[in-house]
Amino acid sequence: MAIFLCSDWHFNHDRDFILAPRGFETIEQHNEEIIKRHNSLVNSEDIVYILGDCCFGGPEYAERNIELIRQMNGKKYLAVGNHDTDAKIKMYKEAELFEAIQFAYRIRFKKYEYLMTHYPTLVWNGEDPKPVWNIHGHDHDKSIFHGTGHNYDVCMEAHDCYPVSLEQIHADIKAHKTSQY
Repeated sequence: MAIFLCSDWHFNHDRDFILAPRGFETIEQHNEEIIKRHNSLVNSEDIVYILGDCCFGGPEYAERNIELIRQMNGKKYLAVGNHDTDAKIKMYKEAELFEAIQFAYRIRFKKYEYLMTHYPTLVWNGEDPKPVWNIHGHDHDKSIFHGTGHNYDVCMEAHDCYPVSLEQIHADIKAHKTSQY
């Protein structure tokens, strides 16, 4: 079992500012490829933290959005994003799409603490005994490290529309830390 993180699937968000940076011409191509890339790495027993903004559109898109999310492998945990409205959260719960839905998650992995949120959050309690890093989405940027804080971006744009394993995130952070000193 592996742990993966991603954010901002934006299923059915048919806007050029979403599609073009991700390299897609149509929303159908986008939706299909997000699922394909996700499922190429994640199996049914893996844990996936989705850090917000799963889908877009009102009630007329509900059935299609549920169908798309159900196609995504893994045991899914959602950290609520700005497009995850009360109506969408209700839909997610009624369709039983997620193991849990919260505003944030916190886990410890290899002596690091990770706070997982949709929005970038400043966190840090020093280098020892346990550094804290924020894993987030929302920025729609191709960079994985932002600002001066301990922030790591798992937005689709930052990882060529693939989820990222916690192992890879940890390795990236360790390499980034080393390059800073």
